[in-house]
Amino acid sequence: MRYLILVGLLVAAIIGYHLYWTSLADALVAGIERWIEERRAEGYEIGHAGYEVHGFPFRLTLVVEAPMLGRPVDPSGFEWRGDWITAYLQPWNPTHAIVVFDGYQRLAWTVGGQRTTLTMLAETARCSVIFDPAGRLKRYSADVQQAEISLPNSTPATVARVRLAGRHNRGEDESRPDGSIEFAVHVERLELPADRAGPLGRTLETLRIESFLPPPAPAGASRAALVRWRDDGGEVELRLLAAKWGPLEVTGKGTVGLDRAMRPLGQLEAEIRGHEETLDALAAARQMRRRDARTAKFALRLLARKGDDGRRFLKAPVSAQDGWLYVGPVPVLPLPPLY
Repeated sequence: MRYLILVGLLVAAIIGYHLYWTSLADALVAGIERWIEERRAEGYEIGHAGYEVHGFPFRLTLVVEAPMLGRPVDPSGFEWRGDWITAYLQPWNPTHAIVVFDGYQRLAWTVGGQRTTLTMLAETARCSVIFDPAGRLKRYSADVQQAEISLPNSTPATVARVRLAGRHNRGEDESRPDGSIEFAVHVERLELPADRAGPLGRTLETLRIESFLPPPAPAGASRAALVRWRDDGGEVELRLLAAKWGPLEVTGKGTVGLDRAMRPLGQLEAEIRGHEETLDALAAARQMRRRDARTAKFALRLLARKGDDGRRFLKAPVSAQDGWLYVGPVPVLPLPPLY
């Protein structure tokens, strides 16, 4: 009798869990359909070639074929298309999803009337997404490894690894006011195609940015959205900027915004190595006049000091103003507008 009771309880538990899993799967499908309709009402274009939910009993696995997301009403005309995406959720924690991107990813956008399409194929591309109990995006991270990136009429670029992380704050404490965003990116060994390499060479060894956007964050990347953000006093707090590209090594922190001509505006406290070699490279590439490079080298030499490794370095403010990049009081490079 006791054995039959245990068997009955086990069968009831299995049936109950199956019903629970099925209800979660139905809720997931309903949530997807609701999200699609809400985004379409906002002017987004969303499409796919079909999707299904499986993975019983340990997972909710959502597989989407040929997903597409775009916003034709936006001046940038942003559009993303993929081959496949697979999202994994745990039935006991449906607010956390792991998303894997398989096959090619294609991004397209328009700037200044010119349409650009970027195609990426990665050995590994996945992200983690966490929502709060109200269903709002809370945190996300992405990890892309061994990717090949192609632009039209150019040989592909390659990157060993790109890691992204972001957090949408809801006023958890004074340092994270409601509507603020924390964002970080870390790029390892980006190899540019030969026809697009800059004066510092083809290899960007490392780029690391840790930033904080006080509210309100820009509503998009279009010119109109950035103008509204700028006019509202928008700026980005760079808590860390570190890069190594050819002879140039930079670390610093500061704030950056946009001026009335949509050019970078701000100041960083930075430590710079390889500045003289960088000026020589810019002059050789005719991105600045040799006379100006010599003048800048002489002026910066007066500001430089010798480090423990014997190399000379600059510890000086780097500012962007009036369309120029300054190191200390010395103008180094012109800065074009974003739009």
